[in-house]
Amino acid sequence: MEFRASNTSYTIFLIFIFIVYCTSSTKGAPTLEATPLEPLLAVAGDSVLIDCVVKNLQNYTIIWRRVVPGSNKTEILSAGEVRIIPDPRFSLLHQKDHETWVLQVQKAQVNDSGRYICEVNTSPRMQIYRLLSVVERTPSNSKAFPVDHNYTSCCVNHKVPASCQEFCSLQSVIMGGHPNPWQCMDHLPVITKCLTDGRNHMPCCVKQNIPEICRSVCIGNYGLTTVLQHYSCMDHTIPTLSCIAEGIDFLPGPPQEVSVEPLSYTELKIKWVPPHQDIPIEKYNISIKLVRELSDLQEMESGMADQKKMSKMPEVKKLGASSSVKSLMRVLVDGNKTSYVASGLLPVTMYEVQIISENSHGSSLPTPAARALTLASPDESDATASNSSETYFAHLPNITRCCEEKGVPEGKCLRSLCDPSDDEDTKLADVLMCAPFVNITFECMAGGADHSHCCQQRGLPDICLDFCRGNVTQLDYRHFICLDHIDIYGNCLLEYYKVLPGAPEQFLVSMVHSRWAVLKWSPPSVLPESVLSYVLYWKEVAMDEIIEYNVVNDVKSPHLLDNLKPQTRYEVYVAARNAFGLSRGSVRAVFTTSPEFDQAEMALEKTPAYNETACCIAAGLKNSCLDLCTYNMKMSDLQLLAIPCANQLEILVRCGAGGRDHSSCCQRRGIRWECLPICSAMIEMSPQAVVSTCIGDAGKIIQCMAEGVGQLPGSPEDLHTQSVLPTRIHVRWKFHNTTADPVWFEVRYTETQQKIPPHPLDYAYVMKIF
Repeated sequence: MEFRASNTSYTIFLIFIFIVYCTSSTKGAPTLEATPLEPLLAVAGDSVLIDCVVKNLQNYTIIWRRVVPGSNKTEILSAGEVRIIPDPRFSLLHQKDHETWVLQVQKAQVNDSGRYICEVNTSPRMQIYRLLSVVERTPSNSKAFPVDHNYTSCCVNHKVPASCQEFCSLQSVIMGGHPNPWQCMDHLPVITKCLTDGRNHMPCCVKQNIPEICRSVCIGNYGLTTVLQHYSCMDHTIPTLSCIAEGIDFLPGPPQEVSVEPLSYTELKIKWVPPHQDIPIEKYNISIKLVRELSDLQEMESGMADQKKMSKMPEVKKLGASSSVKSLMRVLVDGNKTSYVASGLLPVTMYEVQIISENSHGSSLPTPAARALTLASPDESDATASNSSETYFAHLPNITRCCEEKGVPEGKCLRSLCDPSDDEDTKLADVLMCAPFVNITFECMAGGADHSHCCQQRGLPDICLDFCRGNVTQLDYRHFICLDHIDIYGNCLLEYYKVLPGAPEQFLVSMVHSRWAVLKWSPPSVLPESVLSYVLYWKEVAMDEIIEYNVVNDVKSPHLLDNLKPQTRYEVYVAARNAFGLSRGSVRAVFTTSPEFDQAEMALEKTPAYNETACCIAAGLKNSCLDLCTYNMKMSDLQLLAIPCANQLEILVRCGAGGRDHSSCCQRRGIRWECLPICSAMIEMSPQAVVSTCIGDAGKIIQCMAEGVGQLPGSPEDLHTQSVLPTRIHVRWKFHNTTADPVWFEVRYTETQQKIPPHPLDYAYVMKIF
């Protein structure tokens, strides 16, 4: 491009190129921020005044609408000061040059309850919702619109601090006015879960046209982690809360204490407790999903299982297209039932069960997934498994007679201290009462053998090893700790007398997930026919602390260890139990659950058309501030880094704007005038003043910048002079249009002899190029 100039030997020309695209020149935009948000309550027959405060209306028009109950449609009530609806009970009150517009409803009726919209016909249109509840003068039925939903007890149970419990009442949330909501951001997920109370409010939110990005709140999932998400959904807060308020009195809650246990190789028994909410339930919708077949278990590469022995493991035929077993079953059960037996399942297969409560108004949210494994079929079981047709006989020496012969009197001491199979019921008081005979009782039970090696292997403290040797002479306070391990002592004696089964064999962990793992083992080779059940021991592995094992009784192989933490190290083992006691534990297996990926965060990390973060890196932004250089910055990062990164504000604003002028959008969204220059990448205050003054508008500014990427063209690149002649200059630039609309250019230039150039908007000459 060329243009002519004069006196170039004495004058420096400054050139600045603007891209112009459908911008508006309004100096301000209407705002509805001063409109009160508290719900309106009225008695049938009274007059209702619904107010809306509009500042800087200019030449726009105020429109009152009402959401049609049970639909996503609205009807227009008034436009300006003109009533549109035929119903003469509605009228509009407004005084010229005043900012308040009042919708009046005379002789209000119960069916007038619902949501009313005050709208300004800007582009995009601005709206604010008002809630109205009209009740009968002598109410005899449910409230027309419940706004007193209080869930403080739920918040307290979930450790929400007292300073944030103002958010634990629907009335309080709607009224607003919380002194410092920032301090409660970390607790909003729990508060939202308590707010929805396990009900599924999603159908109402969809009907009310709440944007998809904001709907997670309707099912108790506060997914609004970024500043952009948070402020995008602020305008939809009231209709979302109205849906929740409407559902609280009618929708059922989810069942409680859902459990699933295997009955056989084709059956699972599902049990639950009715919801705590006192709302009728017509039916339960049970979802039974096949998660995975376990015929080809993948062993962990831990070296804890003998690979060659895997040939003994049962195999399950693959689920083919011709199989009658479905990967997903749905069953409807009558609302007065509390259990169901699912049949026709595959052997050795993991199933996931969820239950939803339903009535004529809607449904609850599904219960957390409960998983279980079906048992192995009889013809696939290991040959060493117990056979019910066999009878197991074992004999212990008559320890009671030994105690009697050595002088232990009949009664409590003889029963509690002379029967190793009954050691689990021995109490401290029994030991103290029988202290004079303790040397006799333990000598008789030891049978003249030293059992200390077994006791040490099972974890008995050193102070207690004399019990295992049978040479206790006296008791003192140091031995009190031994009472916690008396069952270990008893099991070592029973093992010596060869009445306990051996340890379970071929114990392995496979199919490790982020939240669960499958454990499998074979019966012991010693007395397998005597085994009645297995006991599972599991715990987290911590480097700097001792953690006790969690104990799960009556488990069966394969077993699903569920509700684990992602990316956490665990240690597990099993032991066999028969009528006499517990075997030694199997080999210990250690495994680490896999990490859990947040699909929502992964979606946010997709490469956009304009990479604001790359711009900040190229501009030398401090690494500690990079979390602020993204349109998807999190609310917590904004709160934490706003002050420390104030001196990096110029880079953040320039890269956020991306060479675009977002002023028109910022004006439409009602951003205060002091902060408007930020929208065009200019900072006219100190960084600290910008943070303190404009942090409340940060979300709206980010919204405009993010939306502008797809709507506004970016700035030209590589602007340079190609030739300079006495009367003209030839300049060139590069430009890539990322929008679907045509663009044109403005070339601004001026003469100057100043060292500090003027602002581009003050250049003397403008040339448009189409």
